[in-house]
Amino acid sequence: MSKKRYVLDRLVAEQYQRLADSRHIKLFDSKIRQCQKVKEAQMLKTSLLEYAPRCNAVLDYNNFVNELLEL
Repeated sequence: MSKKRYVLDRLVAEQYQRLADSRHIKLFDSKIRQCQKVKEAQMLKTSLLEYAPRCNAVLDYNNFVNELLEL
């Protein structure tokens, strides 16, 4: 999980990509964005899908699952 606007998050993502490339490892294209709704759902001990089904994190997780299933 990351925020593209944070320089440190971008630098870490670039380092992961370089390391994966050097070892011929494929990284998933999907990225999970940070979202306040995730923390709220955790605090309420409820499913994120039930609490905020349209938040960015849910959309990102769905994209990741679709990418994983395409393998």
